[in-house]
Amino acid sequence: MTGDRVFLCQCGVMHTRDDQGTRELQYIIAAPRSPSAAPRSIVFIPFWRLDSQVTIHHQRSEGGLLHKIFGKDWRGGRMYIFVPAMDWDPNTYKHWASTLTKSPPPIHPATSFGPYERWAVTIEEGEAAALADFLILTLEAEKPGVLQEISFEVRVLGSSLIYFPFDRSSSALKPFF
Repeated sequence: MTGDRVFLCQCGVMHTRDDQGTRELQYIIAAPRSPSAAPRSIVFIPFWRLDSQVTIHHQRSEGGLLHKIFGKDWRGGRMYIFVPAMDWDPNTYKHWASTLTKSPPPIHPATSFGPYERWAVTIEEGEAAALADFLILTLEAEKPGVLQEISFEVRVLGSSLIYFPFDRSSSALKPFF
């Protein structure tokens, strides 16, 4: 597993390093549902929240998920695309990226991670933008035989990391926000 791609300073500022050098990252810690949960039961999992402009240039289909969410004549618009910022198996990755993108949760910011563990960011911001493009295609082509042809563009206007609390006390991770 790759090490954490971000560095959290004791002063609370988060940084990343790329070819241009070190730069500050915007991040939000989503507050756990219950701040008194046992420290070992909660883990903060990072997601890239990409403020994106999606444009459908051409599409030939019988429907599709984005049309069901936004309406049949939807040709794009501004939306948040959530991309897990760490390596997950493909099914879990797709589940959480799709779930949070289709229905973004309200975020109540916390001031710190408290006693809880923070998982490492292993997917860089640029990789997240490429995965957002793939996620939009996956969402639109989710039903077999529906999408015949599509030309689209996903332009990322801004990004931030959001750390969502998950309960890991059972066999599967469950949202705790």
